[in-house]
Order: sequence, then structure tokens, then C-alpha cells
Amino acid sequence: MPRLALAVAAGYEDLGGEDELILPALAEVGIDAHATVWDDPSIEWDRFDGVVVKATWTYTESIDAFTAWADRVEGLVPLANPAAVIRWNSEKGYLTDLSDAGIAIIPTTYIGPGTGVGIADFADLVDWPELVVKPTVSAGARLSGRFGPGDRGEAQALVDTIHGLGHEVMVQPYLPAVDVEGETDVVVFGGQISHAVAKGGVLALGAEPAPDERLAIDQWSRPTPVTDELTAFAVAVLAAVPGGPHLVQARVDSVLDHHGTRRLMELELIEPYLFLNAAPDPRAAAATYTSAIAAWLGPHR
Repeated sequence: MPRLALAVAAGYEDLGGEDELILPALAEVGIDAHATVWDDPSIEWDRFDGVVVKATWTYTESIDAFTAWADRVEGLVPLANPAAVIRWNSEKGYLTDLSDAGIAIIPTTYIGPGTGVGIADFADLVDWPELVVKPTVSAGARLSGRFGPGDRGEAQALVDTIHGLGHEVMVQPYLPAVDVEGETDVVVFGGQISHAVAKGGVLALGAEPAPDERLAIDQWSRPTPVTDELTAFAVAVLAAVPGGPHLVQARVDSVLDHHGTRRLMELELIEPYLFLNAAPDPRAAAATYTSAIAAWLGPHR
């Protein structure tokens, strides 16, 4: 029986609350899976037949160490998703690559540390009714803020804070649909669309940016149908990803703009929360996930 490591952060050995679905489904297809803390120096990764990055939700706090870990592990055993994909997806500058490939994204301005450039230097930013400011390496709305027309000074202060930590900043218009319909996340396993959820916004206008991922804890989510339009959008996004569309796990997060155009918010390829319990049939979704893992692991057994 092949042994599989499901890489997690310390404290998430329950696979983000999805262990009771995932572990039995993996056992059903003959895979002996273990939750394994990614930055535990005692782990001998070559004792496994493969490693799937499942819930490494502390990686944004030590991104260089995490991407180095991915490279090191992949030198020993197969890694899903691959280290090159993880590195590409770890900073949200990947949105530019997808935009260049024809994917509709939320208009994004990047401001690097040490450039001396600020929000006031971009005329289009001044014209946007509301802004979102966040680091290009972030998760769970960490160090992210939403600012109105009278809050440009506060927005620049957050830019300065993020730059002080050595990170690049991304600035986007806030799309009101996030507060109405919510964003829509499509979950994909091995290139096969499994299910989708709608999620509410977490950024309150003028609220103090959170130093961690606490805002995501109270975010509402609910199942939503996988329409033909959502399917076509997700397929197009994944087709533009370096490494192809058939990755073991992916989540395509999108929202409608003022004109009804669907735009990519984020593409989660590293350790997406899978929302298995929100699927129409959670056990069937878990089976689809584990089938994708088994198909990927098969040639390496």
C-alpha cells in the first residue's frame, strides 16, 4: 500500500476539518495517508511515496522557507501540486501572467518596496470609488484593507506598512458584488470540476487591517450551482496555468464586476480549502479528490 503525506501546518492535523472525509476515501483506493507538518525537521519525506500539500496555511509567513521546502521535497518524492506551480502561485503577481493569457482579472496595480512610488502616483487609483490594498503574499485577508475616497492617506499608510515588511503591494478596485452575491469558488480535482461555493466579503470599509488570517474565520459560505458559465471560466483559467489544467487540486475564485463580467480574484493552487462539506454529496466529492490523487500517484508507485 503506497504511503502518502498530506502536508499541513502545525495545528491543522485534522486536514482543516476534512480528515473524516479524506482519510477513509484514500484508504478505500488503497492509499495509506498521514497528516504531516511541513516544517517539522524530523520528517523523513523520502519514506513516503508522494506528498500532497493540503493545509499548509502558515506558509505566507515564511514564503522563502516554504518554497525551498517544496523544492527539497520534490527532489525526493513526487509533490502535488508541483514545486514550480507552488512557486508561481505563491505571489499574486501570477495574475499578470493570466491576464496576458486572456483571462479577465480584477484590474491590479503593483507597487514594489523601495520604488518611492505611492497611491497618489496612479491617476486611475484616485478615480476608483473604493480600493483594496494587500500584500502579494497573503492569505485569509491578512494585512488587507478596504478604503473609500476619503481614506487615501490610510491606504498609503498600509502600503508603507507592507513595504516595511519587504513585500510588494497590490491595489485593486473593490467590487460591490462581493457584498451582495459574494465571490464564487469552483473546486477542481485532476481537471474535473467537483463543486462550487459562494463566499461573503470580509473587508469592512475603513476597518483596521488584521495582522493574521482571523477575518476568514467568520466568513460565510454556502453551496452554489456549477453553471455552464462558471465551468467555462474555470476551464479557461486552468488552461492558462503553467503546467497544464490537470493539477491534483485547484480552486478558481471569481466575482462579477459592475458590468456582469466574471473576473478572477485568486487562483488557489497551493493548499486550497476544498469545501468538501459544502458539496452536494461530500463523500462523492472526497472520492473525486482521492481519485485524482490516486491517478497522479499511480505512475510513481
